[in-house]
Amino acid sequence: MNMNIRAGTARDYLESISKEIYSELPRDILNIVDLDLFGAEVVIYTLSPGKFADYYDKIRELAKKLKKRITIRTPNLEEIAKKNEEEAKRFEEVINKNRKPPEEAKKIIKKIIPEEAGIKKIVFDNTSGKVYIEAVKPGVVIGKGHANKIRILKETGWIPEIKRYPPIPSPIIWTIREFYMRDEVDNFRTRMLKRIAMKINIQSTWMIKGQKTWVRITSLGGYQEVGRNCHLLTTKESRVLVDCGISLGAPPQEMFPDFKIPEFNLEEIDAIVLTHAHLDHTGALLYILSGHSEYTYDGPIYCTEPTRDLLYLLLKDYMSLSRDFYLQVKLEDILKRIITVDYGTTLDITPDIRMTFYNAGHILGSAMVHFHIGEGFYNVAFTGDFKYDKRSRVPRLLPPADPAFPRLEALVMEATYGGKRDTASFDDAVNRLGDIIRNAYRKKAKVIIPAFTVGRSQDVMFAIRYLRDHKLIPEDIPIYIDGSIWEATAIHTSYPEYLSKYVRDLIYEEGEKIFDKNVFIDVHKDKDKRLEIVSEHGPAVIITTSGMINGGPIFEYLYYLGQDENNVLVFVGYQAEGTIGRRIQDGARTIMIPIDGRNTLVELKLDIETVEGFSGHAYRDQLENFLLDLNARRGQGIKLQNIVVHHGEPKKIESMARWIERNIRAKSIRTPNNLETVRLI
Repeated sequence: MNMNIRAGTARDYLESISKEIYSELPRDILNIVDLDLFGAEVVIYTLSPGKFADYYDKIRELAKKLKKRITIRTPNLEEIAKKNEEEAKRFEEVINKNRKPPEEAKKIIKKIIPEEAGIKKIVFDNTSGKVYIEAVKPGVVIGKGHANKIRILKETGWIPEIKRYPPIPSPIIWTIREFYMRDEVDNFRTRMLKRIAMKINIQSTWMIKGQKTWVRITSLGGYQEVGRNCHLLTTKESRVLVDCGISLGAPPQEMFPDFKIPEFNLEEIDAIVLTHAHLDHTGALLYILSGHSEYTYDGPIYCTEPTRDLLYLLLKDYMSLSRDFYLQVKLEDILKRIITVDYGTTLDITPDIRMTFYNAGHILGSAMVHFHIGEGFYNVAFTGDFKYDKRSRVPRLLPPADPAFPRLEALVMEATYGGKRDTASFDDAVNRLGDIIRNAYRKKAKVIIPAFTVGRSQDVMFAIRYLRDHKLIPEDIPIYIDGSIWEATAIHTSYPEYLSKYVRDLIYEEGEKIFDKNVFIDVHKDKDKRLEIVSEHGPAVIITTSGMINGGPIFEYLYYLGQDENNVLVFVGYQAEGTIGRRIQDGARTIMIPIDGRNTLVELKLDIETVEGFSGHAYRDQLENFLLDLNARRGQGIKLQNIVVHHGEPKKIESMARWIERNIRAKSIRTPNNLETVRLI
């Protein structure tokens, strides 16, 4: 059977794969009561999960053959009881007979798992038949060749779901994990995933009949500008929104993507795909899910797992600080729609589009997204924001972008630093920061670093750790962390597999000590401590939100410390046009900021420094190297025909486009404005 060619409808497709599965798995022995399609997954409902332990390899073979993830779970007895109470009772009796009671199962699990795994939590979910195990070392829980995981399944009858226990406690991660265990959330997601399955598991008519189709991109935001990033990818069968951001420094009429155009209809969108968590790529989700837009989005949101957690943090912070009219949506309404996808996992998201995420190196969980359209018809990748620094000697928090696309005809790429002189070294940036801190220490002054909650803050913290470890800055200078930076840092330590090998090894060796609380002092929500910091005499480093001075604790630090010419304000990230940070960077020394609810005029006398090299965006030399490396793979599946350049100021976009024309053999290089549609084929 050729499983690449789907039958006409989702039900036909389910019937065809059911035959394949039942030919390999004995239905009666395994007590299989149903099969269903959940999004791009196949779910096997069983009354005896433990019996599947002997068929673990067989299931992996089937998943590979069907090109689908296969999961097992127990049936939802509450839903069954609504239709047939007797059957629900009978199923419950069989399930209870085939699995251990939770307390007994917990003892068995602790006996199977070595103490070095550091088990912290064991939670049983009756609805799905899963047991969630949180441990400091999840790899030890799983065991070599999944041996321990299989033993837990076999000896307890519970389906193990293993999660990493955050080395730094993270209330947000626990909130999210507990959220997905709620019955009402499970029921919502079941309905949503079944609805998605009905859509995506249909053979596209144009693929069946050999008709020609087309691929188009409509620029809704983030073109010839930085902010409100939003692309509409369209084929004959599909409408996919890539990112959905806002411009934080823009006036209200320019804050959102241009949704009110004929090409855009929220009800027709099949999927939203997020490249990463920053608000200029995600903030408009609050609008399209709030009910204030003409329509409300009712589909799935795809992103990586770290992006989901960071998104929750950033949106929660933004909603707490903003009074915008559209912020009445519950974050849970976004969470319950999110489907997380690992790097390198290929997933059907529409009838004619498969999607794969690749590491973008920008922030934790950031992804380049590759779309495979049709059966080998066309391939387009969106870089999102990315970093391609492969030459740094100083250890980095994240590995560089990994554009391991198997095939590619079109590329939509950012060019934030596309100008000719936009080149900087991370090594030089770390050394320059060390110089500034040492100089401030001698003057008994304070270094204020406004940084994005996610990404730059952790880069700067890790750089400071490097400087301290190598005795390049004094060990007794206090380092204060303000805003939600500590929570974001905790989330980073929860996903070491997404970090560079150097940092990953440190987390495994040191756990929570990687960002030692004796070195990095969290003062978030402690207004008294903040006042103590600004009034005490002596040197200090203060890393605080927000990165573009749009809100948060940075206002208070500038108010109290801005008039001392010995102090230093250090910019370590991009400052978008229209932001207070950009105005200061361009020379403004008198600013209006809110203090205690009142707009207050503040005169800045402190030194202003910009340290290039910390940015999570690729600098000009990295943009060039990225394209040259892709171009070198021509004939290996890479056939760059169309390149679309966006996410940058107009002059930088044009400069980058001219270089591409001279150095890359693409048929078409486009630099569209917002509201333009580019037909790729």
